[in-house]
Amino acid sequence: MYKVCARVREVKVVETVGTPKWEKFVAVSRLGRNLTLAGSGWQVTLEPVGAVKEDRKVLKCVTMYDILMILGAVGAIVSAVFSILGFFMR
Repeated sequence: MYKVCARVREVKVVETVGTPKWEKFVAVSRLGRNLTLAGSGWQVTLEPVGAVKEDRKVLKCVTMYDILMILGAVGAIVSAVFSILGFFMR
């Protein structure tokens, strides 16, 4: 079971200097409400618009390990039942 939480805020691009490479920013600074992302030879200033939206989800997933554990437990129970029946049938 995984708990996933995400907070999102819509932003407006105020100023762009250079060509942004979004996957590699090295400096983040905040002046008042504005947020500035900067990298090697580029800088982008963002202004938040609206409120922060938050969402939480619980994801349930079953792995192969869980399935094998359940099958093993069922096999052990069936084996125990037949062992008891075999003991009383003698």
